[in-house]
Amino acid sequence: MPNPKHMIVKAVDPSTEAAAIDLLNRFFAEESFDGNPSMIAGNLSAMLTDDNCWAALAVDNAKPVGIITASLIRDIEYGRVAEFGDLYVLPEARGRGVAQALVSAGKDWCKRKGCAAILLTITAEGDAAHGLTNFYKRFGFQVTGRMVAECRL
Repeated sequence: MPNPKHMIVKAVDPSTEAAAIDLLNRFFAEESFDGNPSMIAGNLSAMLTDDNCWAALAVDNAKPVGIITASLIRDIEYGRVAEFGDLYVLPEARGRGVAQALVSAGKDWCKRKGCAAILLTITAEGDAAHGLTNFYKRFGFQVTGRMVAECRL
């Protein structure tokens, strides 16, 4: 079980990339998201070389127990805005403050990057299974009523 006194959040780097990929693969498998291990590894690798992207691990007693990813864009409405793309905590580490530590670190990174807001997508399935709307409200996120549309290229 995570111990807040022994938990740190640190940016993913080459020495922790494999652990980050393992957590993301587990996340995608558990939630039945589209994606395969090579796509996940390739996309994370690209993120790690992009100054507009960030990924961090929650590490408890030297064991990675959670991950968060964020990407920046610039638009007319917000100026600079971030999106939290992924947030995952191992089931055995949930309810111990890991997600809170990851979201807090993500917010700090976004502030340092000059973001006016952070966006995220909550799927109907994720909300039904995990109560994500209420979960994210605890961190200051508000549902806006906007819908996400996707066009794969």
